[in-house]
Amino acid sequence: MNKSEATVQKITISRQAGDWYISFSFEFHPHTIPKKTDVIGVDLGVKTLATLSDGKVFPSIKPYRKAEKKLTKLQRQVSRKLKYSKNWYKAVIKLAIAA
Repeated sequence: MNKSEATVQKITISRQAGDWYISFSFEFHPHTIPKKTDVIGVDLGVKTLATLSDGKVFPSIKPYRKAEKKLTKLQRQVSRKLKYSKNWYKAVIKLAIAA
């Protein structure tokens, strides 16, 4: 905002209980500038995360498929522990962190 766009209407200086306060009142008229925006459509999909109408494709990250082997191993470790033993709890925590 330029300095010439705003005009001071009122300034009040007051003192209450030993503290000083100042308040300003301004009047300004904002100038609107038309914004140029490009419109792009987005298609969210299963094979790809997103495809834009201008042809750009964002591949899916597929986090489950990347971690599937690790999850399988941890689930097997949990199933082989004596239920509610300390080692079972440790294996469950490892599985929960990995998932």
